[in-house]
Amino acid sequence: MLYIAGVTVGFVVFVIAALSDEGEGFSPALEPSPDPAPLSPVGGGALSYLKEDTMSKETLTDLNTHTLIGHTDTRGTAWHYRAELQGDQPNHYPDAIPVDDVATRLFGWDAEQRPVAVERPADVATMTHLDHDGHPVR
Repeated sequence: MLYIAGVTVGFVVFVIAALSDEGEGFSPALEPSPDPAPLSPVGGGALSYLKEDTMSKETLTDLNTHTLIGHTDTRGTAWHYRAELQGDQPNHYPDAIPVDDVATRLFGWDAEQRPVAVERPADVATMTHLDHDGHPVR
């Protein structure tokens, strides 16, 4: 089985998924609890940073176009499902999510390499270069 970890990076949401035994598509790697404990968006817990009426930091449009939801015939639609916000391709699938859709819709981008540096103030004796404002830094 191929596992993909769940990660949110900016507005891109990656799913927790596993390649199905048939190799036809992606299936949820984790099954939902049959009787999940209720979560309150206020009063502590994993969602304590959210406001009382907030379910997500992403907009409904982002959730309906940047996530893929599989096995809706057995689990139903996601809480954020809005048919009118799906765009030109629906993001809900009655069975496993097709591998091609995962590749093109979630990973259809190219990573760009960028230098990363932490600059600290310095004097002329300890500096390694000048920052963009012309101040000595290391």
